[in-house]
Amino acid sequence: MGRHIMKKVLVLEGILLSSLVLAACTTSNNHTNSSSSTSIKKQLKSSKKAKSSVSKTTPSANTLWNTKKNRQLAQFIAAWGPSMNQIYKEYTPDNNVNYYGVRYPNELAKNTTVVDGTPVSIEYSKNGKGNKDYEVVAVYSDAENQETMNAHLYLFAIHNNQPVALVTMQNQGAEDGKYHFSETKNSDVSKNFSSIFNNQGTSFKKNSTTTSSNKLDPDHVAATLLVEWHNNGDGSDVSAEYYADSTGGEFGDGVLPSTSKYYIVGNMVKITTYAGKPSQQIPFSEVEKYYEEHKETVDHQLSLMTKTQKED
Repeated sequence: MGRHIMKKVLVLEGILLSSLVLAACTTSNNHTNSSSSTSIKKQLKSSKKAKSSVSKTTPSANTLWNTKKNRQLAQFIAAWGPSMNQIYKEYTPDNNVNYYGVRYPNELAKNTTVVDGTPVSIEYSKNGKGNKDYEVVAVYSDAENQETMNAHLYLFAIHNNQPVALVTMQNQGAEDGKYHFSETKNSDVSKNFSSIFNNQGTSFKKNSTTTSSNKLDPDHVAATLLVEWHNNGDGSDVSAEYYADSTGGEFGDGVLPSTSKYYIVGNMVKITTYAGKPSQQIPFSEVEKYYEEHKETVDHQLSLMTKTQKED
């Protein structure tokens, strides 16, 4: 009888011990699963943040061409052009340059472009994307400000996902009816375009020998040229209209039907034909000197001149 009771007690203790062990294991597993679940959730959340971050930054970094880069290129051209005694303007499909009778960039769509002797497919692309050999992101020329047959036409393009600056000075039709370009040999242009394309901006600085230190503003330049050419400094009153900005302008004397255009390039004043006089370049220092010698007359002339709006 005693043994039988003892046996039952041992069996009960065994069952109780097994239950406790099973409960402990279940609690441990639940805790482990909970910890694993929490860890996985954290990893997924972190992964989502990383993907979100990549999705926000990657498009900007991988953009071939954008407004910021185009603005930097414009700033470079504005600084570089005068260092070459040249004035450039940018042209777009809505505002073409008349380059010796051919309109760019619209001409690009006519399959007439040759690069280094090889016909190529080419197009204007605002963001640099496309399936042509060359995707032109910007067009610059000094044709409007060049009175000789030495105007330049630059095509800033992307070729095989790399920047390349093409240039031509072709001023008449070729036998093959094509327009021939080549990669520019001007290292300032090629290096700065590449730097801008690669999100490094431009570090171009004007050479001190070409940077203008002019003290005479463009308004007084117009009046000085008018006095020198028409009035000969004799103090005659001539009503006139003129336009001027930091790069130059144009003016007429109100008597002769023709007008003159002038461009301030570095330390030179480039003047187009006026009243039968040939185009010429005058050192800015000479214009300043003439002004100092006829200051009263020029200032009086300027007071008579009416500034007009520039016609686009």
